Amino acid sequence: MFESTSRLSLYPVRSASRLCVGWRSTILGGLVASLAGLSSLIGSRDARAEGGSATASTPVVEVRVEQDSGPATELEDAVSRAVGRVGAAVDFVRAPREPRLEASRFARVNVRSSSQTIQIEIQFARGGRTVRTVSRSTTPAVEGEEVGLVVESALESELDAIRERPPPPPPPPPVLSASATAPAPAQGQPPTKVEPKSPPATLAVFGGAFGGAGAFGVGEGPVARLGAELGVASSATYRPSVSIRASYTLPFDAGSRRAVADVSVVGLRVFPAAEWLELTRVSLGIGVGVGVDILSVSARSDVIGAKSEPVSIRIDPVVSPTVLLRFGLVNGVTLAASVGLDVGLSSPTWYADDGGTVTTVFAPMRARPVGLVGVEFAPWGDDRVGRARLEVR
Repeated sequence: MFESTSRLSLYPVRSASRLCVGWRSTILGGLVASLAGLSSLIGSRDARAEGGSATASTPVVEVRVEQDSGPATELEDAVSRAVGRVGAAVDFVRAPREPRLEASRFARVNVRSSSQTIQIEIQFARGGRTVRTVSRSTTPAVEGEEVGLVVESALESELDAIRERPPPPPPPPPVLSASATAPAPAQGQPPTKVEPKSPPATLAVFGGAFGGAGAFGVGEGPVARLGAELGVASSATYRPSVSIRASYTLPFDAGSRRAVADVSVVGLRVFPAAEWLELTRVSLGIGVGVGVDILSVSARSDVIGAKSEPVSIRIDPVVSPTVLLRFGLVNGVTLAASVGLDVGLSSPTWYADDGGTVTTVFAPMRARPVGLVGVEFAPWGDDRVGRARLEVR
């Protein structure tokens, strides 16, 4: 560095060697910066390539929400927020259709709500399946939060598995030679078949009232019958149930004016049943009642001086094969109809002694057809209404 002797001006001047060094430093720094930018660009491109198609495009989740009554807005909003939190898009399914789990769609979420529970079923494109049940709450916001947490946790786990371990490519098609008569075996292990799991069976306590008419006495017309029942039913296959039925046949008379029998009947049955055909809100089943008919018969006569016996009570064991038809009205309320045959095992006969002449006054039929219509209520547990899909067993 050269300095002048005057204090008025001071000029720092670089030597030729230092100028040369500075020029080289500038060129070298530019090269280093260019190489660093190029390497970062290549690294980011490689990182995107390693991430796979799951991160290159937005994954899509098909969502269907079914609610027995009222709009499904709260549950749809909860599921939509949960899907958005994992970085996926929502495709709401408004009409029944098969899931389209291809391209960017990696999962399908089905939410079904009943009066007591909310069932969440998630089907993944890679073959997995998850079923969870959430109890109903008095607050829609709490229900939505629980449903959203279940959906978010399942989708996030599946996306993590896709990013970390992408599925292997499908095996190549078998190669056939000119002389081969059968295709060569496929390479690699076949994919494991995932069997769908049925939701756990639940129980319902139900009761009902019914009325109808049927035949009872030989040669007599139809008589009216009223009754009630209380039972337990399961949502397992064939929906088995068992109930206790009590019925009352309204009083009627039999015989002639000279000898009349006033009859009333109380019926008690243990009634197991099952449903073998189930449609959307309609089911058809069979049942067999086992119990007794308690017959109360009193005699009277229009003949002056006729002597009548006291009230006679007899017990008749009965078996009742029955065909059942149920139609769901609303949640927990079912219209039930049945056609059955009460088969008496020891039906007694009542006679009258008219001056030494014995005549039959009242004889119950051995096979007594009866038709009933009633309403069932299921305030606790599984809904007695049929599932919302066609199912033939």
